[in-house]
Amino acid sequence: MVGSLRASKEGLDIVEQARKKKGWTKTALTWCEKALTTEATLKRFWRLVPIQQESFTKICEVVGVDWENVVDENFSLPTGTPRIDWEQPIDVSIFYGRKKELATLEKSVFKDRLAIVSGLGGIGKTTLVGKLWENIKGKGEFEYVIQRSLCNKPPLSELLNDLIEFLSDDEEKTGGIFQLMGYLRKQRCLLILDNVEAIMSSDKLAGFFCPEYQDYSDLIKRVKAEQHKSCLLLISWERPKDSVGLLGEKVGFLRLSGLEQEAQELLKAQGLLGTDKELETLNKLYAGNPGSLKLISALIQELFDGRVQNYLRSGTIVVVLNEILAQHFSRLSDLETKIMINLAMNSEPSSLSQLIEEISSQPASKVMEAVNSLINRSLIEKISSEVGEVLFSLLPEVRKYVKSKFVK
Repeated sequence: MVGSLRASKEGLDIVEQARKKKGWTKTALTWCEKALTTEATLKRFWRLVPIQQESFTKICEVVGVDWENVVDENFSLPTGTPRIDWEQPIDVSIFYGRKKELATLEKSVFKDRLAIVSGLGGIGKTTLVGKLWENIKGKGEFEYVIQRSLCNKPPLSELLNDLIEFLSDDEEKTGGIFQLMGYLRKQRCLLILDNVEAIMSSDKLAGFFCPEYQDYSDLIKRVKAEQHKSCLLLISWERPKDSVGLLGEKVGFLRLSGLEQEAQELLKAQGLLGTDKELETLNKLYAGNPGSLKLISALIQELFDGRVQNYLRSGTIVVVLNEILAQHFSRLSDLETKIMINLAMNSEPSSLSQLIEEISSQPASKVMEAVNSLINRSLIEKISSEVGEVLFSLLPEVRKYVKSKFVK
């Protein structure tokens, strides 16, 4: 990127001191206005992402700092190096298994226009994507890579302005879906949007955007249907309805489930003591969810001196993902909640016909839609019976949560 500068870490410290003297925040509106720049550019400055020289010098000048004392003189962007703006860096120094999932996701981001990774909270979706990027960043497939979280629920117009400013090398400050699609055709980009569930509807079946964020649905439709050479990668608890690909549309989907054999490595790394059988039993109780396993490991260390056998002997399942499960359940429709309670009360997995019979107050079609929605949310698991019938059940930790919250 010609004419771009990046701050050094020492330079940022100088700007930080000058900022504090002004009494400004790191993205103060006054700062943006005086430097004739945008909040998005100022954020990139602080993340050590290269920005246009003119913007860089003005950002420094406005707080009374000589830009030459701030710039990273050793920085250069070799030809062919992708421009990267990763909003939330992901630590993947400790990573277990997922070879098959990584291969599937790599194939998808290289060949598909739209890719989706979904799964229960704590299952490791964001970490998987971080590991994917570590694996492919040296392959030279993408010219631009940008990652954003939707946790703060940005309006699409705000997100588009941010993306376009980055993809245009700060030449354009605003634009819509039409302009974005132009950049996706012109250059090979990987756009990663995390926490997509934040802008999706509660009290409805899975996959629908909130009314005020419906334009995100338009973006997804355009990305998957129009010709371009880029990929939009969505990370979400549930798969958006509009992301389902029709015949001929390049759409990849990965529903992430728990760790299997690799979970024992994770548990041992947490300092737990137990036989392979005991570690396998513990893993099954928490369905291989890395988030749950790390939290229960801390509890076992504290209460049982790290001895898995003693925890298993207690005969109980401690729900360690209370907060995440509460968020998941707050999104359910009344019928979905009723099905979850029904499955929690049944000691054996239930068939679809059994659920329809037991929830006779609702039409069969509504029960089918709700079960499908719960699968989308990764809250129920499918089991194939010996006679080929599909059965539905709850993961042990989810079952315990439902019983504790909804069953008197």
